[in-house]
Amino acid sequence: MSDEWAEAVARAASGGFLLPEGVRPEAPDDERVNEVTVLVDAVRELMTHPDGGEESYIPFRPRPDGRWVSTHTLEDHEIDILRHVADYDLDAPTRLRVLELVAARTKGLEKVETSAKIIEHVITEFAGRPFDHDVSFAVGRAFALAPRFGPRTMEPGDRLEQFLLDRLLACTNASESLRLAENLREKRRPRTRAAEVAAHLRSVASSSSDLYMPRLLREEAGAWHLLAGDRQAHFDDVAAAVLMLRDQAAALLAEHRTDSAARAGKDLELALDRLATIPRAERPSRGVDQLHGELTRMIRRAGTATLSFMKSIRREVPLPKEMPNLAEALDGQDLGDALHLFLQWLPLTDFATNKSNNQALVKKYPLSHLFTHVQFSKDGRTVARSSSDEDDVIYGMPSHLWRVMTREFGMRVNLYVHRFLASSWMILSAQHPLNIADFTFLARESSLVPSGRESLVARGLHYGYGGDFLTAAHLLIPQLENIIRVKLQDAGVSTSTIEDGIETEKGLSALMKGDDVERVFGLDIVFEIRALFCSSHGPNLRNEIAHGLVDDDHINSSTAFYAWWFIWRLIHSAFFNAERDEEASDRGGPVVPEDDDDA
Repeated sequence: MSDEWAEAVARAASGGFLLPEGVRPEAPDDERVNEVTVLVDAVRELMTHPDGGEESYIPFRPRPDGRWVSTHTLEDHEIDILRHVADYDLDAPTRLRVLELVAARTKGLEKVETSAKIIEHVITEFAGRPFDHDVSFAVGRAFALAPRFGPRTMEPGDRLEQFLLDRLLACTNASESLRLAENLREKRRPRTRAAEVAAHLRSVASSSSDLYMPRLLREEAGAWHLLAGDRQAHFDDVAAAVLMLRDQAAALLAEHRTDSAARAGKDLELALDRLATIPRAERPSRGVDQLHGELTRMIRRAGTATLSFMKSIRREVPLPKEMPNLAEALDGQDLGDALHLFLQWLPLTDFATNKSNNQALVKKYPLSHLFTHVQFSKDGRTVARSSSDEDDVIYGMPSHLWRVMTREFGMRVNLYVHRFLASSWMILSAQHPLNIADFTFLARESSLVPSGRESLVARGLHYGYGGDFLTAAHLLIPQLENIIRVKLQDAGVSTSTIEDGIETEKGLSALMKGDDVERVFGLDIVFEIRALFCSSHGPNLRNEIAHGLVDDDHINSSTAFYAWWFIWRLIHSAFFNAERDEEASDRGGPVVPEDDDDA
């Protein structure tokens, strides 16, 4: 049977039927060649999976026969076909997919040899290309395989590392240097030359004329200095980046424009976040010991110049005159414009209008709210209760009004997801593949995400982008809680309680009570968080997840999708804390460990 498939693959290759659809001849009258062609097309369309491992790829759509192609659904004869296909001239991403599928389904020496072929393929076809999504993914797969099978895979893995390192140290292009350095560092390679990489990044930063790249390169140099164990050089890099952010913000404030002030506020939040990683004792020698107060005062200036505390950066995105839906609007846009449309095109709840409209509704139909309303969970538990009693208050408003508002919010969530967001996400993720490094960069450049939380936030966003929205929610909701806690602490608000000498941090529902959180984040954002994550009258997603109450029905639920989209939208927004308290927000940076004299 193997020889028959070898002949069929040979006929397909000689006839040009292994080429992508649209550039190959019409299908021949050859059943086996057609089966080979359909299988290769299905492999070519596979999308990368956030988890990697042996299930590195997931199908974008079923094959014409209705079957879904993945590592574990392929039949034995199809793996046999792919063995033979791998020996022919394919485009680099497709051959990588073919080899990985074969490696995942084979054992023993064949698995080792196929894994080595994968690394060799990455060296030959990917390592010299610009560091786009495909290259980053391929390099990551090769590095993951390298230590698994001893010298046979470690040797080409070391060659790949050396090739990329030499390429980085010879590169004078700022953006390419940054991308290479980030990818090598995130794969935790190569520590032995970390100081050399950091020095090179500093050199590229000093010669770059780009507005933002010098600061990004100095931050990356700081991360490499940390890998090299040179904390003093790391603090030098961070301080330099903080001063660059301050200067950028000062230039934006001098423009005296609302959108420029919002951008300045975001840069100042980033500067304060970076500054907090430098211990107080290390600041005077770097000229940043008085900088926290200066940055805080600048943020207040930005606050008086803006119309709101949460404001997205304005972009001019070319749109058709008649725009039937969001999916058509972002189809074909470049990545920046497509992301902006996906995350900012749909408005969040206008709390004041929503409250006013529902107050009018309650007044118009008073009988519907005269009696106690009880809400049950799927398993019959009473989870919420509201009455017409004006003293029965939820988040500062009568419980019956809150119930009506959250019910309307739930309807809007379903409308947004099913009418706009789901189809738009499919187009966005298909046209613009993003990997974990991309989301790490987005998280690191967000003025909301605290230092030390970038990887967790990035992984949550990446899971959602790959279609696993419930896993994304499990990761992102605790990070949202931490974001709110940190920003409230920056505003001088206590986020813990003390009882019997034991200090306990408040949970998300407790943090969302009172006026403080409304001043920091604004009423519209606060209502969305309360309604989506904290209220038993709504999805109550935070508590459902925290207490293990979600089941398989939630996997593809609209609320999990919306939670992922909403948190990404917040992270994408240009946030700055106009309520920041100068003394409370300066926590003094990390504690520097003392030198071990006995070492």
